[in-house]
Amino acid sequence: MRVSRITPADVLAYIRKRKAENIANATINRELDIIRGVLKKAKRWHLFSDEIKPLPVREKIGRALTFEEKMRLLVMASSRPDWLAAYCAAVLAFNTTARGCELKVTVKGGPLARCEPARLDHDDTAEQDRRR
Repeated sequence: MRVSRITPADVLAYIRKRKAENIANATINRELDIIRGVLKKAKRWHLFSDEIKPLPVREKIGRALTFEEKMRLLVMASSRPDWLAAYCAAVLAFNTTARGCELKVTVKGGPLARCEPARLDHDDTAEQDRRR
């Protein structure tokens, strides 16, 4: 279909179709961003802007774990050797500003995938400094 033939009714029909397919509003909004960009490039968006608005997106914001929940998570994760990566990720999350996506990358094939428990004391650290 030529861009010059697209109408607001076409875009609204597309939105209804995607909603009927149970596509998330955020996904549809990203698709509308592409459509909007094409129409702006063709200098036709002004014909659509009054009728086509982004769909509402519910921002799901989690909550911080309580101290007790953090401790329970660490105790549980440290109780099983096959959960070592989860334990390391939890320690990182609790002590840094790492986001969930950063932790997932680190765990899947990154340093945490091969993480080993470590015990550092003053003498070990001093020895490592001398080797550098």
